[in-house]
Amino acid sequence: MDVFTYYPPVDDNGNLNRFCEVEIPEECSKSEDDSKVATKKIKINAEIGLRGLITAGVNFILEKVNWEDAAATNTGNQSAATNTGDRSAATNTGDWSAALNTGDWSAASVEGCDSIAIATGYDSKAKGSLNCFIVIAERDNEGKLLNVKAARVDGKTIKADTYYKLVKGEFVEA
Repeated sequence: MDVFTYYPPVDDNGNLNRFCEVEIPEECSKSEDDSKVATKKIKINAEIGLRGLITAGVNFILEKVNWEDAAATNTGNQSAATNTGDRSAATNTGDWSAALNTGDWSAASVEGCDSIAIATGYDSKAKGSLNCFIVIAERDNEGKLLNVKAARVDGKTIKADTYYKLVKGEFVEA
């Protein structure tokens, strides 16, 4: 999910950015402060799009989940709080972090700078502080995926610290 530190899900015009799998050689320069990598060569593979990037992020996060808890909370920078239970919460206050919830009737929220809240379950919601992103899925009552939408919390169209869900493909306050 660190890619969102450098490339937001949508550009300044509201268009989805393109995301691809990439390969870099072993010999590269890595930042000690974050996940940034510099290299002279890069191989760009298949375009995976926002959905593929989120799926890869979800799978990575799910591998690290403590399945015995009903809520996931994290305060560290560049960290993740993930929850898959119904009627549960994932909350993160660290900068450049992610809160992800896949359970039905659940919530994901972020407060840190340049973070992302993702809610993919039925009738779920997400919120973020100013300049964070929210990504919300809309499902029918049988769990079929109807829509997925991402937006920056700009304080105007999407208000800070306000939960949103998708209804007929549009953000509505929850």
